[in-house]
Amino acid sequence: MKNLDQILEDYANKAGGRAVQYTDEMSFILLPTETRELQKVVGFQEEVNGQLYYRFEAQICPFSPDVNLPMLLDEAYSHFFGKIIVRDGHFHIAARTISTHTDANIIIAMVKEVSEIASKLRSALQTEEVMA
Repeated sequence: MKNLDQILEDYANKAGGRAVQYTDEMSFILLPTETRELQKVVGFQEEVNGQLYYRFEAQICPFSPDVNLPMLLDEAYSHFFGKIIVRDGHFHIAARTISTHTDANIIIAMVKEVSEIASKLRSALQTEEVMA
């Protein structure tokens, strides 16, 4: 299998986006959305108990008691890889896999799903704010 950075770069080029290796353990991929904005997905390579994992995250919105949590959880549940997490005071959509149990197609599917869910949820939450 190609290394993670090469997979992300190839996918970004194919999707009309851009990938940037930030450190040996972290890369960014910017992907165009349906609304013609760019969605940033951060890819991490991390070792846990001697096992290498790939993790992908995209920020959704700041954590707040006013956020429609049932909508966030329902949306994340309806997808295969993505799950809602809270990190650094923000809701994120995240997906993770063990490096030895994956391939380029699964990685691309994970990144695409994380990007699409984050974009969709951010848009839905902004619409709710406007309607309130």
